[in-house]
Amino acid sequence: VFSGWSGGGCSGLGACTVSLAAGSVSVLANFVTGAPQAITFNTIPAQVVGTPLTLGATASSGLTVTYSSTTTAVCTVSGSTATFLAAGSCSITASQPGSSTYAAASPVTQNFSVLLPQTVTFNTIPSQLVGKPLTLTATATSGLTVSYSSTTTTVCAVSRSTATFLASGPCSITASQSGNSTYAAASPVTQNFSVLLSPQTITFNTIQIGRAHV
Repeated sequence: VFSGWSGGGCSGLGACTVSLAAGSVSVLANFVTGAPQAITFNTIPAQVVGTPLTLGATASSGLTVTYSSTTTAVCTVSGSTATFLAAGSCSITASQPGSSTYAAASPVTQNFSVLLPQTVTFNTIPSQLVGKPLTLTATATSGLTVSYSSTTTTVCAVSRSTATFLASGPCSITASQSGNSTYAAASPVTQNFSVLLSPQTITFNTIQIGRAHV
């Protein structure tokens, strides 16, 4: 605390001189100038390798936000586009350095997971017969287990990988893989096909040829 000083008039960012009773002292004054601003950078959900993302952070000043990645082996940023290179944790920071009117905003960082993509292969199913079960054989490129569901349960039901056919009509079965900590969920694949009644047979006994009696 200085006593017996006068003068000053310091403003802006830089050095100013304060007059004291015993002389003068040069003081470096770090004054923050400009109106405050804040960045809004919403939470980013898990992303998928190979699918770019347009980043949408905004500054309350209306000034352009810049982005940077601190995990460049997993994700990189060019302009406002993030590119995902490998599975792992991605960290992207949104910044706004300010202008002659606005002070720099506090940077905001979003951390999220990047997952590998996967697809499901579920081949076409031909018409099936009531009462004859079918083992379903869809596969996922991740090697993870595929699950099945029926949306036409009065015609066909599914238990694990076995489809049971209950009545004639259209059957719709969907194969899904929900992903895990490494793989993103796959796009479900649906097969639609007909269920027919079991074929019928005709029994026609042999006709014996008789002899005429005189």
